[in-house]
Amino acid sequence: MKVQTPSAPTPSERSDRLLSALAYFSIVPAFLLLILPRSRRRSTVRFHACQSILLNAGLTAALFFVGLAASFTLLFEPASAPALSIAVAWPCRFACLLVWILCAVRVARGQSIQLPFLAAVAQRQASGPLFRSVQTPQPSSGNQPLIHAIR
Repeated sequence: MKVQTPSAPTPSERSDRLLSALAYFSIVPAFLLLILPRSRRRSTVRFHACQSILLNAGLTAALFFVGLAASFTLLFEPASAPALSIAVAWPCRFACLLVWILCAVRVARGQSIQLPFLAAVAQRQASGPLFRSVQTPQPSSGNQPLIHAIR
């Protein structure tokens, strides 16, 4: 039985991995990767930046609703609000931090990560109309005039 060792990544693949992992650290690098011309041309980086933005938005919304629930508890039972905040809100924040770290590490190692419910939306966004101008054009046959090829 032969064990195949994976070949070393090319500099371009290594760069894509690091940029994709950087997208998961917060929403700011993800937006920057979508704006900067060199990184937005790479489909892998675009996908992970879009997936990271969706993940950050979802986790931020979840943390908002957990905090809102703790605030409502403060209105009705002021004595138990700090305990609820410690017992629920902080573990949720820690879980979010773990998700971000796991995503960044897996992508940096070259492993594909497609989060349920988010990957399909991220793929549509990464290959959507906003980025069509930066994707590599398909080669056209040489028989068509230039005007027809542009349409």
